[in-house]
Amino acid sequence: MEATSEIRHEYLNGTIVAMPAGTLDHNQIALNLQRAFDPVRKRGCRAYVIDVRVTMPSGLYAYPEVVAICGAPARLLGKWTTVTNPIVIAEVLSPDTAAYDRGKKFELYKSIASFRDYLLIDQYRVDVEHRWREGDRWQSAHYESANSFTLTGVPLTIKVDALYEDVTIPA
Repeated sequence: MEATSEIRHEYLNGTIVAMPAGTLDHNQIALNLQRAFDPVRKRGCRAYVIDVRVTMPSGLYAYPEVVAICGAPARLLGKWTTVTNPIVIAEVLSPDTAAYDRGKKFELYKSIASFRDYLLIDQYRVDVEHRWREGDRWQSAHYESANSFTLTGVPLTIKVDALYEDVTIPA
């Protein structure tokens, strides 16, 4: 069904959920984040945008806005766009999905052994939440304009303002 559908769906424990379409700014933020990963391409790390599906032991099949993988993508058998080894997962928040992305979805993502960094990027104000794994615990920090942050799973520092380039933030 997913291969022929015009819209994306996420699958969670037997329930199929249609994903809302994103805005132009939503898409621009995802593209800006993907470009931020260009410096680590030579180290074997790549970022994929929107149509790469992540599956995990917790039973979730999801389409994060950006997925970063270092080394070869571990694909689900027979599924060329479904991976099991993301290091970084990013969600651009929308009103319909923000609570789920911050809560239950993150809890499900944590079952992925390779997963180290989670980015929650607000599309309506300059605000990035970075969650990272430190041993067995997860830490969190918020960043606003003129700040930068460093990922733990990939040797990369990202400028917050670069994520919002060509994005219109409401007054």
